[in-house]
Amino acid sequence: TMVTYQTGTPNGDLDIVGLRLGMSPSQVEAILKSRNGDYKILYSRAKLHGAFRLPKDGERAKNAIPGSDYVKNIFASDEGYRLRKKGTQIALYFARPPSKNKLIYVKKTTIFQDEGPTVEAYDKAFMKKYGDEFYSTKAAQKLRNAQKKPGQISFPKRETHHDTKVIRLNSGQKSTNNENLACYRNIGYAIKALETTGNHIDKYKNCGLILTSMHAAQRDIAAVFSYEMSLIDFDELNKSHAKMILFIKENNKKVKQEKLEAASKKDIDLF
Repeated sequence: TMVTYQTGTPNGDLDIVGLRLGMSPSQVEAILKSRNGDYKILYSRAKLHGAFRLPKDGERAKNAIPGSDYVKNIFASDEGYRLRKKGTQIALYFARPPSKNKLIYVKKTTIFQDEGPTVEAYDKAFMKKYGDEFYSTKAAQKLRNAQKKPGQISFPKRETHHDTKVIRLNSGQKSTNNENLACYRNIGYAIKALETTGNHIDKYKNCGLILTSMHAAQRDIAAVFSYEMSLIDFDELNKSHAKMILFIKENNKKVKQEKLEAASKKDIDLF
């Protein structure tokens, strides 16, 4: 039986370098600029598209839904990261219409190469900011090793200094190792689901609000080579995605009706 972890920070106020879920694009940009004046900030804007719409006079038919402009994501990176040597990139994704264009996912990637802090210093800094109630792949492995039955053959393994930590704010409930690790792995799939506009995919809702940290260490040295952090609310992502799908379907229904009404008003001598 795997140990369970009581997860969540004391006040539930999670952020990554001051970036909190629910912020607007302008709030995000202000924090990024205050954090590092060297950041190059790139906006990606988009519109929602339906199946069809009536063309206006003098233009080709397009399927962009009027009034559906939104900020899709923002990427901020320093010069070192842009040169693919070392440095930091922050990726931010925002909810789509008809939901408010608020931040729903933050991912921070930092590469130190051989100039990073010790793993011990990294762990202390993490616990100082986020508390000590989290799932850890390294701690889970130690637990499995300690639970080996007497006489069970144990093959020596090289010590790893890598670790993945997961904090889940799940209303004071306890979470198993497998559940926490699954939620960490689901982040990438959930972000891909944002691109789906055909049908709503109701997945990952049990993961709730989570913050993750994954650091990689230098080979055989307890020093951090790079790390990634993510902050995402699966519940909000599911809600906003469901609203978007309904919004597109209702728009398609409206346009279809307009096309039928326009066709019914045409008086054409067919035969």
